[in-house]
Amino acid sequence: MNPGQMTPMQTKRGQLPFRRLAIVAVAAVSLLGGLALSLGAAKAGYVTAKSGQEILGDIDDSAADTVTITTADGKKIQLFKANVASIKYFDSVQEEFDWRMKKLGTQDVPGRLALARWAVTKNEKGLAEKAVTSARQIDPKSADVAAMEKQLGMNKPPPPPATVPAATKPVAAGPKIGPAIRTLTADEIQLVRMREMHPQGDKTVKLQVPPPTKVAARNAGVITAEEFKTITMPELGLRILNSPDAPPALKAQIKLMSDPVPLTEFRQKVNKPLVASCATAACHGGNLGGNMLLYPDPTKEEQALTNFVVFQKFEKTVDGTQRSMLDRTMPEASLLLAYMLPPELSRAPHPTVAGFKPAAPRGKTDPIYLATLHWMGQTLIPVAAQYTDIDLTAPAPPPANAPAPGSPLPAK
Repeated sequence: MNPGQMTPMQTKRGQLPFRRLAIVAVAAVSLLGGLALSLGAAKAGYVTAKSGQEILGDIDDSAADTVTITTADGKKIQLFKANVASIKYFDSVQEEFDWRMKKLGTQDVPGRLALARWAVTKNEKGLAEKAVTSARQIDPKSADVAAMEKQLGMNKPPPPPATVPAATKPVAAGPKIGPAIRTLTADEIQLVRMREMHPQGDKTVKLQVPPPTKVAARNAGVITAEEFKTITMPELGLRILNSPDAPPALKAQIKLMSDPVPLTEFRQKVNKPLVASCATAACHGGNLGGNMLLYPDPTKEEQALTNFVVFQKFEKTVDGTQRSMLDRTMPEASLLLAYMLPPELSRAPHPTVAGFKPAAPRGKTDPIYLATLHWMGQTLIPVAAQYTDIDLTAPAPPPANAPAPGSPLPAK
């Protein structure tokens, strides 16, 4: 037998390992290819269904028959590819920003503010300012726009010229609010509840709607004559509060008898553990508390919500930068979270005081820190309401329905 010749058995034996190797190689390539698709397929863009609907999110089209879109709120939407008209991926944050802006109505101020908050999450402060500027052009008097401008630092004066020594330009102190000398009144509690309820409504809130309000709502065009027959009183209350066309006098008839979700979560997960360590006689519950006086009883509604307003109004200059106690746009920049940490772990540590104990001794993994971060960034309304009309450093104003001083008492 020639050296180059092989018996059938030898040929079979020689080819079998090669075939097996080939099969294994193909399988490995397929596996790695599938793995690469699953790991790197999701990309920001939007899917246009054949029905005309456009769905924005992170798109994964690596599956054979389906496309999966993960929306901003974490929901996954799956479409058969047979029902997809087109897929468009964004090449940059700028491209996605421009697309989102074009989709907004010409008068959509809340949509522009939401777009600004999205840009902040992408570390695109310039795009956020662009969206806020567009909103300002639509509604120059909007308090929500002003609040967002403040949070982005858009109203800060330009830095002094380089030729002027920084020492000759002292940093302006933050607003002097002084310690609270009283708790919120019943009318002020209503204001806080109204301002912290999400615009889409909150079905967990108990509403008090006087019966005559239903007729007034129909006469004001808030509900139709047909809806008048079927709408429930809680539904009517939410409709009035959320309607931009409802007269203020009509909205004033609605009373919130319980807290909306953001305030409920504040009382249970933020205020309660905080006052246990901070609202003590030697800290923020006594004469040593300075302007940050907190009320210690978390079971009393007026005390807990007063603490919320104190946190909302408090500001302080730290290293030349005006910082808010509650920063809803950039929660991790808030003083509240910074002061909760041990001084060695905080970029803006709590002022040095005798007996200070951090509320979150484990640092950023501490449960109270995580709960406060989630509450501030996910539960609170992103655009802070203004509370300039609530002055806790002055005596309480009279009730809204109280008679004027010197007026005769109503007849019995």
